Amino acid sequence: MTDFGLGDKIVLEEELTSTLRHHGLIDPKTTYSRLNKQHWGVRPQMMPIFNPELDLVIDTPLEKLKFKDFMVLKVGGFDQFSNLKYDELVKRASAANLHSILEALTSRKAAATALRWTLRGLDAPKAIRKVQVDLEVSKNCYPK
Repeated sequence: MTDFGLGDKIVLEEELTSTLRHHGLIDPKTTYSRLNKQHWGVRPQMMPIFNPELDLVIDTPLEKLKFKDFMVLKVGGFDQFSNLKYDELVKRASAANLHSILEALTSRKAAATALRWTLRGLDAPKAIRKVQVDLEVSKNCYPK
């Protein structure tokens, strides 16, 4: 039996999903990645079909991740967490994640963004780092 790496599995799944969608056999709005089954406990709701950047960040230890890994990490549009308000995010967050995020981020907006990333599957330290990277990129792009 051939042992496929994650990249190979993603390419094969993309081709299969594209073919099934082309023939009208699946609804693209309700198709989820089988490759992400191990993350369902972390991401209990709908997931994007493919988000290899998110999977990379989830599966890699924080100390091995680089600035660029967080910079290229995007949702790819709107997902079920994008429109959640701060109060709803606080209700859904685990106590440990909430405590870590509120301790590290002073802005309510930044905390809400980090909480969204935890709901998408990142642990609190990675979500905090993602928000810090986004703030730094924004500050460099739009200096005051």
